[in-house]
Amino acid sequence: MSQYRDWHEKTDWVMADDALTERTAYLLSPDSRSRWLRWNCMPSTDRQNQVEALRIRTSNPDITAMPSPLKALRNLKYVSMPLDYAATLREDWLPPSVETLSFEENGTGRASISREIVLPSVRRLLCVSGTLMFAHSSFPNLRSVSMRLDAKRRVVDELLKFSRLPYVHVGPVHTSEDLQALSALAPEYLGILGGRLENLEALPYFPELERLWLHSLSKLTDISAVAEMPSLKSIELLYCTRVADLRPLLRTPGMRELSIVQCKSIELAPVVDEFIEAGLERLSITGDKYLYRDGDKWVTNVN
Repeated sequence: MSQYRDWHEKTDWVMADDALTERTAYLLSPDSRSRWLRWNCMPSTDRQNQVEALRIRTSNPDITAMPSPLKALRNLKYVSMPLDYAATLREDWLPPSVETLSFEENGTGRASISREIVLPSVRRLLCVSGTLMFAHSSFPNLRSVSMRLDAKRRVVDELLKFSRLPYVHVGPVHTSEDLQALSALAPEYLGILGGRLENLEALPYFPELERLWLHSLSKLTDISAVAEMPSLKSIELLYCTRVADLRPLLRTPGMRELSIVQCKSIELAPVVDEFIEAGLERLSITGDKYLYRDGDKWVTNVN
């Protein structure tokens, strides 16, 4: 998704055990290898100051404690770790500079952070490849979540204890009722990854929503509710394969950016001229039918 923080080869650092380092070293460029730190080995002061984004990696499933030098990385802002580490996470593992905490599935696919932990510096919490259980009181200054939801709604119930979350990226979402429940968080950005939603009738309950991101909603057919969203400025539709009617997008009064990717059922021909004339700041439609700008020219395969 557009807001996920992916591997940034030229800026991210890695702290890995020796076995993993040896197994992957041949895949890395010399520049990338220079940003690999050895497990539990304190880097030089100069290197400590350089590390702002760090991925913790180990090939040994028995290691579930953070490497001790982490606390010395005083400029560390982003840290990613295996999901299994959540169960043993301690407040004194992380320097107070950490703003983003990311968990990646590695093993069970489910883990819980102790309710006793409080991490006031963390403003972004990410776990989309597994299920992370946590208490809202552990993250009193949280502003952004990217979460995989569980079938029993325990993650949603915890999220709803926050008074407000400006950035919400969750999934799967299956019903309009589930979508409407998220409106209590008053997000400015809403991302939905997967689920059985057939329409967006709950969107008017999100009056502050400015950006909408929808991915892999295979049953979604009706997007007419976007026309009732005066604050909505940006819409991204990705792999929503049953969406056909694009006219509601043209009736969204504040829309400035539109991206459609591989939505194979879209009926582009009837509205292609209207999209070109809409004067959007960014417009890109790709897939079997396409429309995009190449320099000063519009490129499309529909008449």
